[in-house]
Amino acid sequence: MMRRALLVLGLVASVRSSHADLRIGIDDVVDHESVLSPDGAFIAMANERSVRLLDTTTGRAIATRSDLRCRVQTDNCELFLAMARDGKRLAVYIRPDHRLHVLDLPSAKTAWTAPLDEFATMQFLDDGRLVVGLSDTTVAFSMKGARSAFAPRVLFNLSRDGAQAMVIGDKTSLYDVKTGALTGVPGGLDAYDIQIVGADRYIGRTRAPESKAITWKKGDQRTVTLASSALGIGVPAPYDRVYVQTKTGLRVFSLDGKELAHVPWFVDDANLSSDRVVRRGDQVLVNHRGCVLRFDNTSALAKGSVMCAHRPSLLWFSGATVVVVPWTMTSVAMTYDAKTGELLSAAPFADPEYTAHNRARSSSAVTAKEVRDQIEVTDVKTTKATTFPCGEGLGSAAVSEDGRLLACEVENAVVVYDVRTKRLVKKHRVSDPDTYVLSPDGKRLAIGKGSLVIVDL
Repeated sequence: MMRRALLVLGLVASVRSSHADLRIGIDDVVDHESVLSPDGAFIAMANERSVRLLDTTTGRAIATRSDLRCRVQTDNCELFLAMARDGKRLAVYIRPDHRLHVLDLPSAKTAWTAPLDEFATMQFLDDGRLVVGLSDTTVAFSMKGARSAFAPRVLFNLSRDGAQAMVIGDKTSLYDVKTGALTGVPGGLDAYDIQIVGADRYIGRTRAPESKAITWKKGDQRTVTLASSALGIGVPAPYDRVYVQTKTGLRVFSLDGKELAHVPWFVDDANLSSDRVVRRGDQVLVNHRGCVLRFDNTSALAKGSVMCAHRPSLLWFSGATVVVVPWTMTSVAMTYDAKTGELLSAAPFADPEYTAHNRARSSSAVTAKEVRDQIEVTDVKTTKATTFPCGEGLGSAAVSEDGRLLACEVENAVVVYDVRTKRLVKKHRVSDPDTYVLSPDGKRLAIGKGSLVIVDL
């Protein structure tokens, strides 16, 4: 496993076992696909092992289907999800098993299944039908799973009533399902990812290099530009606001183009779409690769817990807080209260090579080096060398600044030793952690895998 050097901060720890470990986020790897429920109460996530429903506030599992996974052994395992607009059904297509599963929610019990050798896209309509694009046609499945022809083309981004859709050709066009008529984007622009809002409003993105988010109404001869450098767009219910992910952050617009809010730190790869944004009360929930982030309706990050499979690429303590840079959002540093786990802030992290946070695994008091399958720690003053059995080597070890603690990885665990006495201070069972680091006061060890676990020492 690729390892990143960690920022190593820490002092000597005393053994404490009276407090339970604090877990932040969900303990899993980044999933293949995820989709929020329309009310934002839960998120469906899929990977090679299972399909799960998780509470977006607590991260607790509501239901798990471990039988819905890739049964055919291949490197091309893919799972695709679509959720009904009322949140009562979830469609799961598994490639290369070539089978479609539709589940009742929130029980996750199978409503019906169907063989499906071809697959391009799928989505639910307001009337409950599931529309599936194949290689060159589109079919529809009724609520009970009866299959019927829908259109002689592959359709994407259908309107809620199924009357209009997007088709991809030499240029992307709008398609009238009843008449078969095609309509281009005003001005001959080559837009894609077109979202159909109601009967006459369209939101789309032009292709690179401009990559503009644009909007227009049916019959218009021109478009209105919302933002440049658009990486993704989403138009959630009640369909009166447009969320645009850009290189400068997440921007929010009214349908007529007025900017309402800007979250400057939210910058990352293209990922935003209409099924990844939910408005709930005075909050907006954004599903970013399995991380559910909460904002208020202006621009601020709503304080509180964030349901996220972090897989930290960087992890460090800062005073009474712990900071995580997730693999899924390497441009964002998320700061949590180290005692309560409450998300305090998120801010841009503009150091993709992590140069500012790479630190040698040594201190002014000791030096550490790898000797065969062990870590040798040498006292700078006395030159006394002490070895410790650390199976993953120096790249996975952390030495405290005063030289009195060593944290390292052994088989299925992270251990903390007192360097002077070789006493085992703590052993925390975990398999293949991504990162771990000692707190400045020496009282905690933070371990990142899927979730972030803070262990009392």
